[in-house]
Amino acid sequence: MLTKHNFMNILFVLQNYKIGGVETVTHVLANKFAEEGHNCNILSLNIPKDDEIHPVLNQSTEVSIINTKTLSKKETISQLRELLTNKKIDVIINQNGHLYKVTSLIKKASASLNIKILTVLHNTPTFGLKYRYKNNITDKLKYYKNLLKLCYTYRSSYRNSDKYILLSESFIPEFKGISRLKNLSKISAIANPITIDHNGFTYNFEKKKKQIIFVGRLDRTQKRIERILSVWNRLYPTFPDWSLILVGDGPDMTRLKQIAEDKKIKSIEFAGFKNPKPYYEDASVLLLTSDFEGFPLILAESMSFGVMPLVYGSYAAAYDIISDNHSGIISKPNKGFDEEDFTNKLKLVLESPTLLKELSKNAITGSEKYSIGKIYEKWSEIL
Repeated sequence: MLTKHNFMNILFVLQNYKIGGVETVTHVLANKFAEEGHNCNILSLNIPKDDEIHPVLNQSTEVSIINTKTLSKKETISQLRELLTNKKIDVIINQNGHLYKVTSLIKKASASLNIKILTVLHNTPTFGLKYRYKNNITDKLKYYKNLLKLCYTYRSSYRNSDKYILLSESFIPEFKGISRLKNLSKISAIANPITIDHNGFTYNFEKKKKQIIFVGRLDRTQKRIERILSVWNRLYPTFPDWSLILVGDGPDMTRLKQIAEDKKIKSIEFAGFKNPKPYYEDASVLLLTSDFEGFPLILAESMSFGVMPLVYGSYAAAYDIISDNHSGIISKPNKGFDEEDFTNKLKLVLESPTLLKELSKNAITGSEKYSIGKIYEKWSEIL
């Protein structure tokens, strides 16, 4: 375990350096480590585009780039080893638990340098394969092919790491089943921290608007937002003073807008890609109807602003983040998504301000375990 005087030189390794979920988590962690006195560096294994540079890094954190697309394997190993030596790196946090080649590269470059390698898997171990490939025989063949790839990836990455970190303890059985590893002594579980600062926010139920939000990528393969539209189409006539706002963009935007237009759904807004913080501050309820998720930070983040989550409980992390009927509501699978159940549960909170207020206050309390301070404590135990 780290002490106040046990400062380290830490290198975060990213495949790409852009504005995205893993990158944002990396920056929040790097900023916290730097605040605690550690020297932090970030390495990108590809050259980012100008518009992909992330704006929220602590000034003391340096960013390096090794362009693996133009260098040979030998040159890449040589450059990485030089970086590790010059920066006197003690710990590598490899944010690419699904890319065995990156872990192998790190292992070879750090040979004999006495550097601890911590590899993180930023998704559910199955990557939602059963939902991506489920339509026909060809899809089933792709499913088993990708399952074998994951098995090899996990076994290789696990072997080349000192610790292999999952986002939830509930992912461990899933990881074990896919990897077929018998010894899981290297496994640790550390959730991602809340990445949106809610300091200065004061919860006031009376100031909350009658807004229901979805925040995320508009992508049918995973998010299944058409379910939200269908539920809202059943409820908006009964709750004319409420509105639904979809915050996000993606390949499904046009299709979803057409559904809303064809069904003449009212009190709905497609906000596009926006900073979600103002929506968290205003909204009362967040909906998520995904077929699968890794560890959706939008749940803990929205909860920290007193937004009550109602989710389809198709993934293990939902039950980690939400205490059902206490800090939010989970609509459990019933041979798949149960629209009737989801609709009834949303109706219940919309027509009961007392219940909504209680759940919202509990949501704030429940989100505290994902604060950067709490997550840093877990990291400090294994660094």
